[in-house]
Amino acid sequence: MDLFKQDNAEIIFVALGGIGEIGMNCGLYGFGSKKKRKWLMVDLGISFPDASLPGVDTILPDVSFAKTIKDDILGLIITHGHEDHYGAVLDFAYELDIPVYGTSFLKGMLYAKAEAYQSDTMPQFIQIDSNEDVQLNSDIRFSLIPVSHSIPESNAIFLKSSYGNLVHTGDWKLDKNPVIGTPTSLEQFTDIGAQDILAVISDSTNAWREGVSPSEGEVVGGFEKIFSTSERRVIITQFSSNIARIKSIYLAAQAAGREVIIAGRALARNIQVAQELGVLDPNYRFLSDTAFQDLPAQNVAILCTGSQGESRAQMKKIADKAHPIIKLAQGDLVVFSSRAIPGNEKEIGAIQNSLVKQGVDIVTADNERVHVTGHPFRGEIEQLYQALKPKYVVPAHGEAWHLNQHKIFAEREGYQVAPIAYNGNILKLAPGTPEIIGTVAHGQWCRDGNIRIDTQSASIRERRKLSYNGIVFANIILDHHNEMMAEPDVRMEGIPYDDEFGLDIEEKVIETIEGAIYSIPKSRRKELEKVEEAVRRSIRNEINRLWGKKPLCHVIISKIV
Repeated sequence: MDLFKQDNAEIIFVALGGIGEIGMNCGLYGFGSKKKRKWLMVDLGISFPDASLPGVDTILPDVSFAKTIKDDILGLIITHGHEDHYGAVLDFAYELDIPVYGTSFLKGMLYAKAEAYQSDTMPQFIQIDSNEDVQLNSDIRFSLIPVSHSIPESNAIFLKSSYGNLVHTGDWKLDKNPVIGTPTSLEQFTDIGAQDILAVISDSTNAWREGVSPSEGEVVGGFEKIFSTSERRVIITQFSSNIARIKSIYLAAQAAGREVIIAGRALARNIQVAQELGVLDPNYRFLSDTAFQDLPAQNVAILCTGSQGESRAQMKKIADKAHPIIKLAQGDLVVFSSRAIPGNEKEIGAIQNSLVKQGVDIVTADNERVHVTGHPFRGEIEQLYQALKPKYVVPAHGEAWHLNQHKIFAEREGYQVAPIAYNGNILKLAPGTPEIIGTVAHGQWCRDGNIRIDTQSASIRERRKLSYNGIVFANIILDHHNEMMAEPDVRMEGIPYDDEFGLDIEEKVIETIEGAIYSIPKSRRKELEKVEEAVRRSIRNEINRLWGKKPLCHVIISKIV
């Protein structure tokens, strides 16, 4: 505390993503006085859009605040290689220009991603090992602490500073048989807890569930049962980065005499990285989708992307009978080896209904052991906190409901809980009692094709209107007397052809345009911009009268002189 008084120093935490939502994780830790503060960034992930952002590829955190302090950011630490934790690194590598710390598997994932997207913008990557002590400056150092999760080399972060020690858990669980990776060691966290932990910033995803989460090892048995009892093809869709699940499925398929076919570039890329680094056995034999037609149905296990209903993923194409090679038949079995991320239920349900109509059977985690969570239940959180003995608990990683459940549970167990700090809030952890002391710029950007734009940009708003209300184009030519030279040229997209009484809407629009033009005196028709606006309003009002919706409307008036 003397150091805090001497330097007027603070420890603060700011989230730019991942708190109050699922995905897009990005946090900042600040150490020192306001004028001399040094920062660490933890994770820089993405999330995926819903129907309110038509055409958008991914959602990115607004890092404008981080850009203002980038000269004082000592580095970006990535906890593990899931997209919601590292997926935006390449997007901001040039602008932030800070060193990125991560393990060998994360490095392989990052370089493979850059190759897939043909990106030549790479950050300065500093490869480190779990448990390696990294000194950033005279006051701050950190080490990665291995934890069980659904991807290799997942880590918590032990942040050690002259001002106090913190533990950022990342995604974790207690699992004695994680299939891949190092089990979480409560003994190691007990040793860390002996070093006076100011606060633990911890995963809230399953903080509402009592007990202890099932082990990934149980999934192997679930798939062995499915593969041995099914007489037809088995198609499994899961997250492409869940390497432990890929291994579980492969082992179960081999035991049942089935070949594993991979459908999806992300899956193939992640498997390649895992085999190159020895995380997956290089001798495991995966086939491309071209092998589909050559294998008997009872010898096929297909692993594909699209467990969350993504429109461009392989599962969607298969369900829509749009896949160029993989065609399902009655009696085939599709396994959804994941839980729905909140907001994706409708898209997943549409795929499942389409499959059922084709006579395909569906298995989910509700009726078979084909998925286990990678996040801790309350029983595991309690064991971690008993080991760490933190002074304060900071709920993170989850929507508002998850965070509140975490708070309720931690307080029930006798821990002091910091105020829930949603994205953009500045949470002072020390000195004194934790409190929210301000806000920083935060929000969402999106990757839209090859460019990055604000989710509230005019183009997104217009696209949203297009998807709801359609568009009308009207082209009108006036002669030198300001008379129409011909019938207006009208094109409509996304608008019904007829109203409820069978009237042709396009014909009514043409009549409306003519009426609007003739209602304007010839002498005033030379003000083309005003005429265009009058015609535009008339078209929108007429279509609203006929249809009940106002479309986007573009009017162009040309004049022959």
